[in-house]
Amino acid sequence: MSSNPVTRKTIISSLFWKAFERIGKKGITFVISIILARLLAPRDYGIVVLVMVFIDIAVIFIENGFSVALVQKKNADDTDFSSVFFFSIAFSAVTYIILWFAAPFIAGFYKLPEIKPVLRVLSAVIFLGTLNSIQHAILSRNMAFKKSFKIVISGVIVSAFVGIWMAYAGFGVWALVGQKITSYTCQNLIMWYMVKWKPKLLFSGKRLRSLFSFGGRTFMASLLHYVYADFCSLIIGKSFSSAALGIYNKGITFPQFIVSNLDGPIQSVMFPALASFQEDKAKLKKM
Repeated sequence: MSSNPVTRKTIISSLFWKAFERIGKKGITFVISIILARLLAPRDYGIVVLVMVFIDIAVIFIENGFSVALVQKKNADDTDFSSVFFFSIAFSAVTYIILWFAAPFIAGFYKLPEIKPVLRVLSAVIFLGTLNSIQHAILSRNMAFKKSFKIVISGVIVSAFVGIWMAYAGFGVWALVGQKITSYTCQNLIMWYMVKWKPKLLFSGKRLRSLFSFGGRTFMASLLHYVYADFCSLIIGKSFSSAALGIYNKGITFPQFIVSNLDGPIQSVMFPALASFQEDKAKLKKM
């Protein structure tokens, strides 16, 4: 599946839309978090933060492993895309089963019984993230970040209404769970409608191994960054309380807002742009 030609205009336009997507998503999420903070207890946020620490490892593998390798591969075809899709589905199933049985032990370790049902339900986002991972890779390969902006913002807005309604209705921590699942679900529905790709009955272990030679390294790099950034959450959740963790999580949101909105769009856009010229070292240096 070939990507569109990369030009200076394409890169500038992509940077604009990706930055707009990040700022829009973060901005809307920030406003919604202020509203929800008035309706929910810090303990509710702390529980969800703890649960997402365990779920995010699987999500990182899907988003920063094979999906990144698909963006990087010069001549990726339907065999590559379908192989990654079916492997990711199987990986998600195994991960979900592990988290399902691990939930009681994690809840016992942190002495928070609410973690057990929340982890088992919220782990569904692993499947939901898998279902649109190929479409995300295709959008990145084609530098179609304007379309990505529409999809992401739509999901954020719809999930915001769901989260606020559930919080007003007194669902507590489940308002945050419902918000996250709604966001993933909405993005999936729009993604599958707007990106015309469907998996085919194709699978190649050899292709997967070649993709993993690159994707495995990017996954490990992302995992190291994730552990460095989020390990504090595990320590705070155990040493103090879920309420303290909820306050800490909201507190670090402010300084991270500017950094992530500058760094994220540049990385997201320049990676596929540079990958398109990976065989032309002179062009890479010029870019």
